[in-house]
Amino acid sequence: MHKDVLLYHGSKGGLLGDTILPNSRKICDFGSGFYMGTQPSQAKALISVDIKPVLYHVRFMLSEIPEDRILTLNGLDWAYFVTYNRGKLEMLKNTPLYERISKIDEGKDVIIGPIADDSMREAMRRFTENELTDIAFLKCISSLNLGNQYVAKTPFACSKIKILSSRELVAGELQTALELSNQIYRDGSKLTRQFMAQYRRQGKYLDEIVAEEQERIQHETIMEKSNNEYDY
Repeated sequence: MHKDVLLYHGSKGGLLGDTILPNSRKICDFGSGFYMGTQPSQAKALISVDIKPVLYHVRFMLSEIPEDRILTLNGLDWAYFVTYNRGKLEMLKNTPLYERISKIDEGKDVIIGPIADDSMREAMRRFTENELTDIAFLKCISSLNLGNQYVAKTPFACSKIKILSSRELVAGELQTALELSNQIYRDGSKLTRQFMAQYRRQGKYLDEIVAEEQERIQHETIMEKSNNEYDY
């Protein structure tokens, strides 16, 4: 059973009213939801250039959410799902890989996984254009160590969030947060180039992964058809 956790949420202008809703923009790591992170510095960096940025400290009562409705993502499934939600897998529509990843969060109230951050846009582009292998891509988007994120995907999950405190960030904090945000972007670009060279002969490129998955599905279809014919 998951235990309750203390988390941080950075809000652009502050929350409206007392009701928490899963209404973030869709192009986020795990799609629309209410996002919370384990590191306050990351939450501050996210809102460092906004007017009236507000930092919330919250308790997420995971113990009150059924285990089978909590999804923890890691590894390549996490990398694919982030890329899918950021609109970078559209060229793979109607492939088995796309169909599987697009449905990975069905029936889930909460998704837990590492934070990828906007600084990994270059890595996502290079991966989908077959310039980065899957191993290099995973290394890239997990290398910044920005902590884990907990995303409440439904109103039910949001009802299990209790705000403990909130405060508007002051000038000194904002400057520090902005510097951290800029550093994260610089590090993301640098790491992408580094891992692109380091792992260019390790792992598989996206077109190879898709071809293998299509071949597997085709083989399973042929075997199923053969077994059905044998039964008769």
